This record gives sequence, C-alpha cells and structure tokens, in this order.
Amino acid sequence: MTVSTGSNTRGRLRLAEKIVTETRLDGFFAMVVDGVQRTGKTSYVSKGLAYANGEWEFDPTPRCVKPDFDSVKDWMIFKPQEFLDLAS
Repeated sequence: MTVSTGSNTRGRLRLAEKIVTETRLDGFFAMVVDGVQRTGKTSYVSKGLAYANGEWEFDPTPRCVKPDFDSVKDWMIFKPQEFLDLAS
C-alpha cells in the first residue's frame, strides 16, 4: 500500500481508513513507510493509529472525529523522549 503523508482531510487519514476497514473484515495488510530521516514517518504512523483507534462517524463518509493518541503508546517500540535523549 502506498500512502501520501499529506492525505489528511477533515479527520480522514487514508492509513486510518485502511486499518479500520481491514480490522472490521478480519483482514490484513502490510505497509512500509519509507523515507529519509526526519521526514515524519513515525509521526505519520502514530497519527494513523490514533485516528484508527479514535471515535468515528460514518455519515455520510467515514471519518475520525476524535483521535485516541493515548492508545498509540502501547504500540510504540521506542518512546519518542527516549529517542530524543539518545539523539542529542
């Protein structure tokens, strides 16, 4: 799956939509977020998970109305502050 990092429009993030669709259908998809350092890859995926785990409205099109950023913490391999401490 290829996703543009700028695909957020009024609570619609393509990655979040894909996650919600596949989990509702007991499906699976693989995704690689590739790019040079400091381009927002971790931020994009974190935002996608927050939107996917948030509160959704389905009228008339699906969109996240309240992202759940706290739910993302359980899925982080490293904590951003730990990384920043190592990098500085």
